Amino acid sequence: MEPARISLVSVRRWPIVLAVALFAAAVAAAFFVVPAASRAALILRVCLLALTGVFLAYILVMARRTGRQQAVLRRRETIMQSVSFATERFLRSASWEECIDEVLQQLGTAGQASRAYVFENTVAPDGRVLMDQRYEWCVSGIEPTMDRIDNHDWPYEDGYADWLERMPAGEIIQRGRSGVRGYELEDMVEEGIYSYCFVPIFVGETWW
Repeated sequence: MEPARISLVSVRRWPIVLAVALFAAAVAAAFFVVPAASRAALILRVCLLALTGVFLAYILVMARRTGRQQAVLRRRETIMQSVSFATERFLRSASWEECIDEVLQQLGTAGQASRAYVFENTVAPDGRVLMDQRYEWCVSGIEPTMDRIDNHDWPYEDGYADWLERMPAGEIIQRGRSGVRGYELEDMVEEGIYSYCFVPIFVGETWW
């Protein structure tokens, strides 16, 4: 859910607004409260204070932006480490199925996800392509979805038709609730999903 926005001015502009407000207050005080002999000195001091406030506010804004950038870089590094871990485990294991649970845990934790899945495509007798959930990792406290009937042998054309065009082309599908409708939205709500990211798996040139 997107957080409520209660600010009246942009974060980039509020230091300027603060400076103007301080200057206006200084001028008002100078002409209505302070004796005439002290007005110039008061205005000068408040102007310097306003400029100092703008400078400090700018430093705080830049520090906050830098902190966000560093957090993104740390998360990206963590994800790359999990991918490296997965590659090493797959290469050292006799079968990828022996280590897939451990790999999903690493990938899900690195991505700060509630669940991580592996789906495999199958083909129905009538030629329709079906999705079948094979493996799943869930963070503690999250209900698994492995036992849901609609996560096994579900036809893509029933709610996920666009995946049949995009995923074979190698596209990553990433969406939130606000970007879906119909059965896909119902499915997300029922499973408690707010956003997802699906990455296609290929065996050679074949979408698996």
